[in-house]
Amino acid sequence: MITLNFDLTTGVAKLAQTATIKQGAIVPVRVVFSTVPGSVDAIRLAFGDDSTAPQVLAYTEAFTVENDITWTALLDASDERLAAFMAGKGPTTVNVELSVTLDGTRQVAPNLSLTVQPPIVTGPTTSEGGPQYYTQPEITTLLESYVPRTVAGKYRLKSDGSLQLWNATESKWHSLTISGAAGAEVLSIGAGEN
Repeated sequence: MITLNFDLTTGVAKLAQTATIKQGAIVPVRVVFSTVPGSVDAIRLAFGDDSTAPQVLAYTEAFTVENDITWTALLDASDERLAAFMAGKGPTTVNVELSVTLDGTRQVAPNLSLTVQPPIVTGPTTSEGGPQYYTQPEITTLLESYVPRTVAGKYRLKSDGSLQLWNATESKWHSLTISGAAGAEVLSIGAGEN
C-alpha cells in the first residue's frame, strides 16, 4: 500500500512510510489531506522514470472518497510501460508524482521516490500449480531405479515386494514368506527361480 500525506498549506506530499511495491501487483493508494479540503475535483498519481524526458510508467486517477480527508484508489503496477521499464532490472527506484485539483486549482507536489521490485515467480496469474503426485507405476519405476534390487548377490527385492535369498548351491533365488499365528510363525522357502 502507498499512503501519501498531502499538506494543504504547503502543497507538499510525503509518504507515510517507506514504500516498496511489487511490479505486476494491484497496489492500494491512499491520499490523506492535512485538513478537510474544499472541492476535490481530481487526484492523479503517476509513476515515472528519472530520465531527462520522463515517461509515465503507471497511472491512476480513479480516486474515491473514503472519509472527509482520505481518498483511495488502486494503481495497476502490471502496466505494460512499467513492465518494459523493469525488464532485466532488480529493485529500482521510480519517481512518484501526485497532482491534486482543489476548488479548481491544480497543485503538483514535488516528486517522491519509491522502490519497485520485479516479480520473482512469473507465469500464470491465477496459480503457479499445485503439488505433483506420483502414480503407482511412477513410484514402482522410481523404487526400481533407486532401491537396489540385488544386494551383494545375496538377496533381492522383486517388484512385487517379495524378498528372495540366493541359494549358491542351486544357483537359484528363493522367496521367503512368513505364515502362522503370533508366536507360532512358520518361515517358508519358495521354489527356486532364475
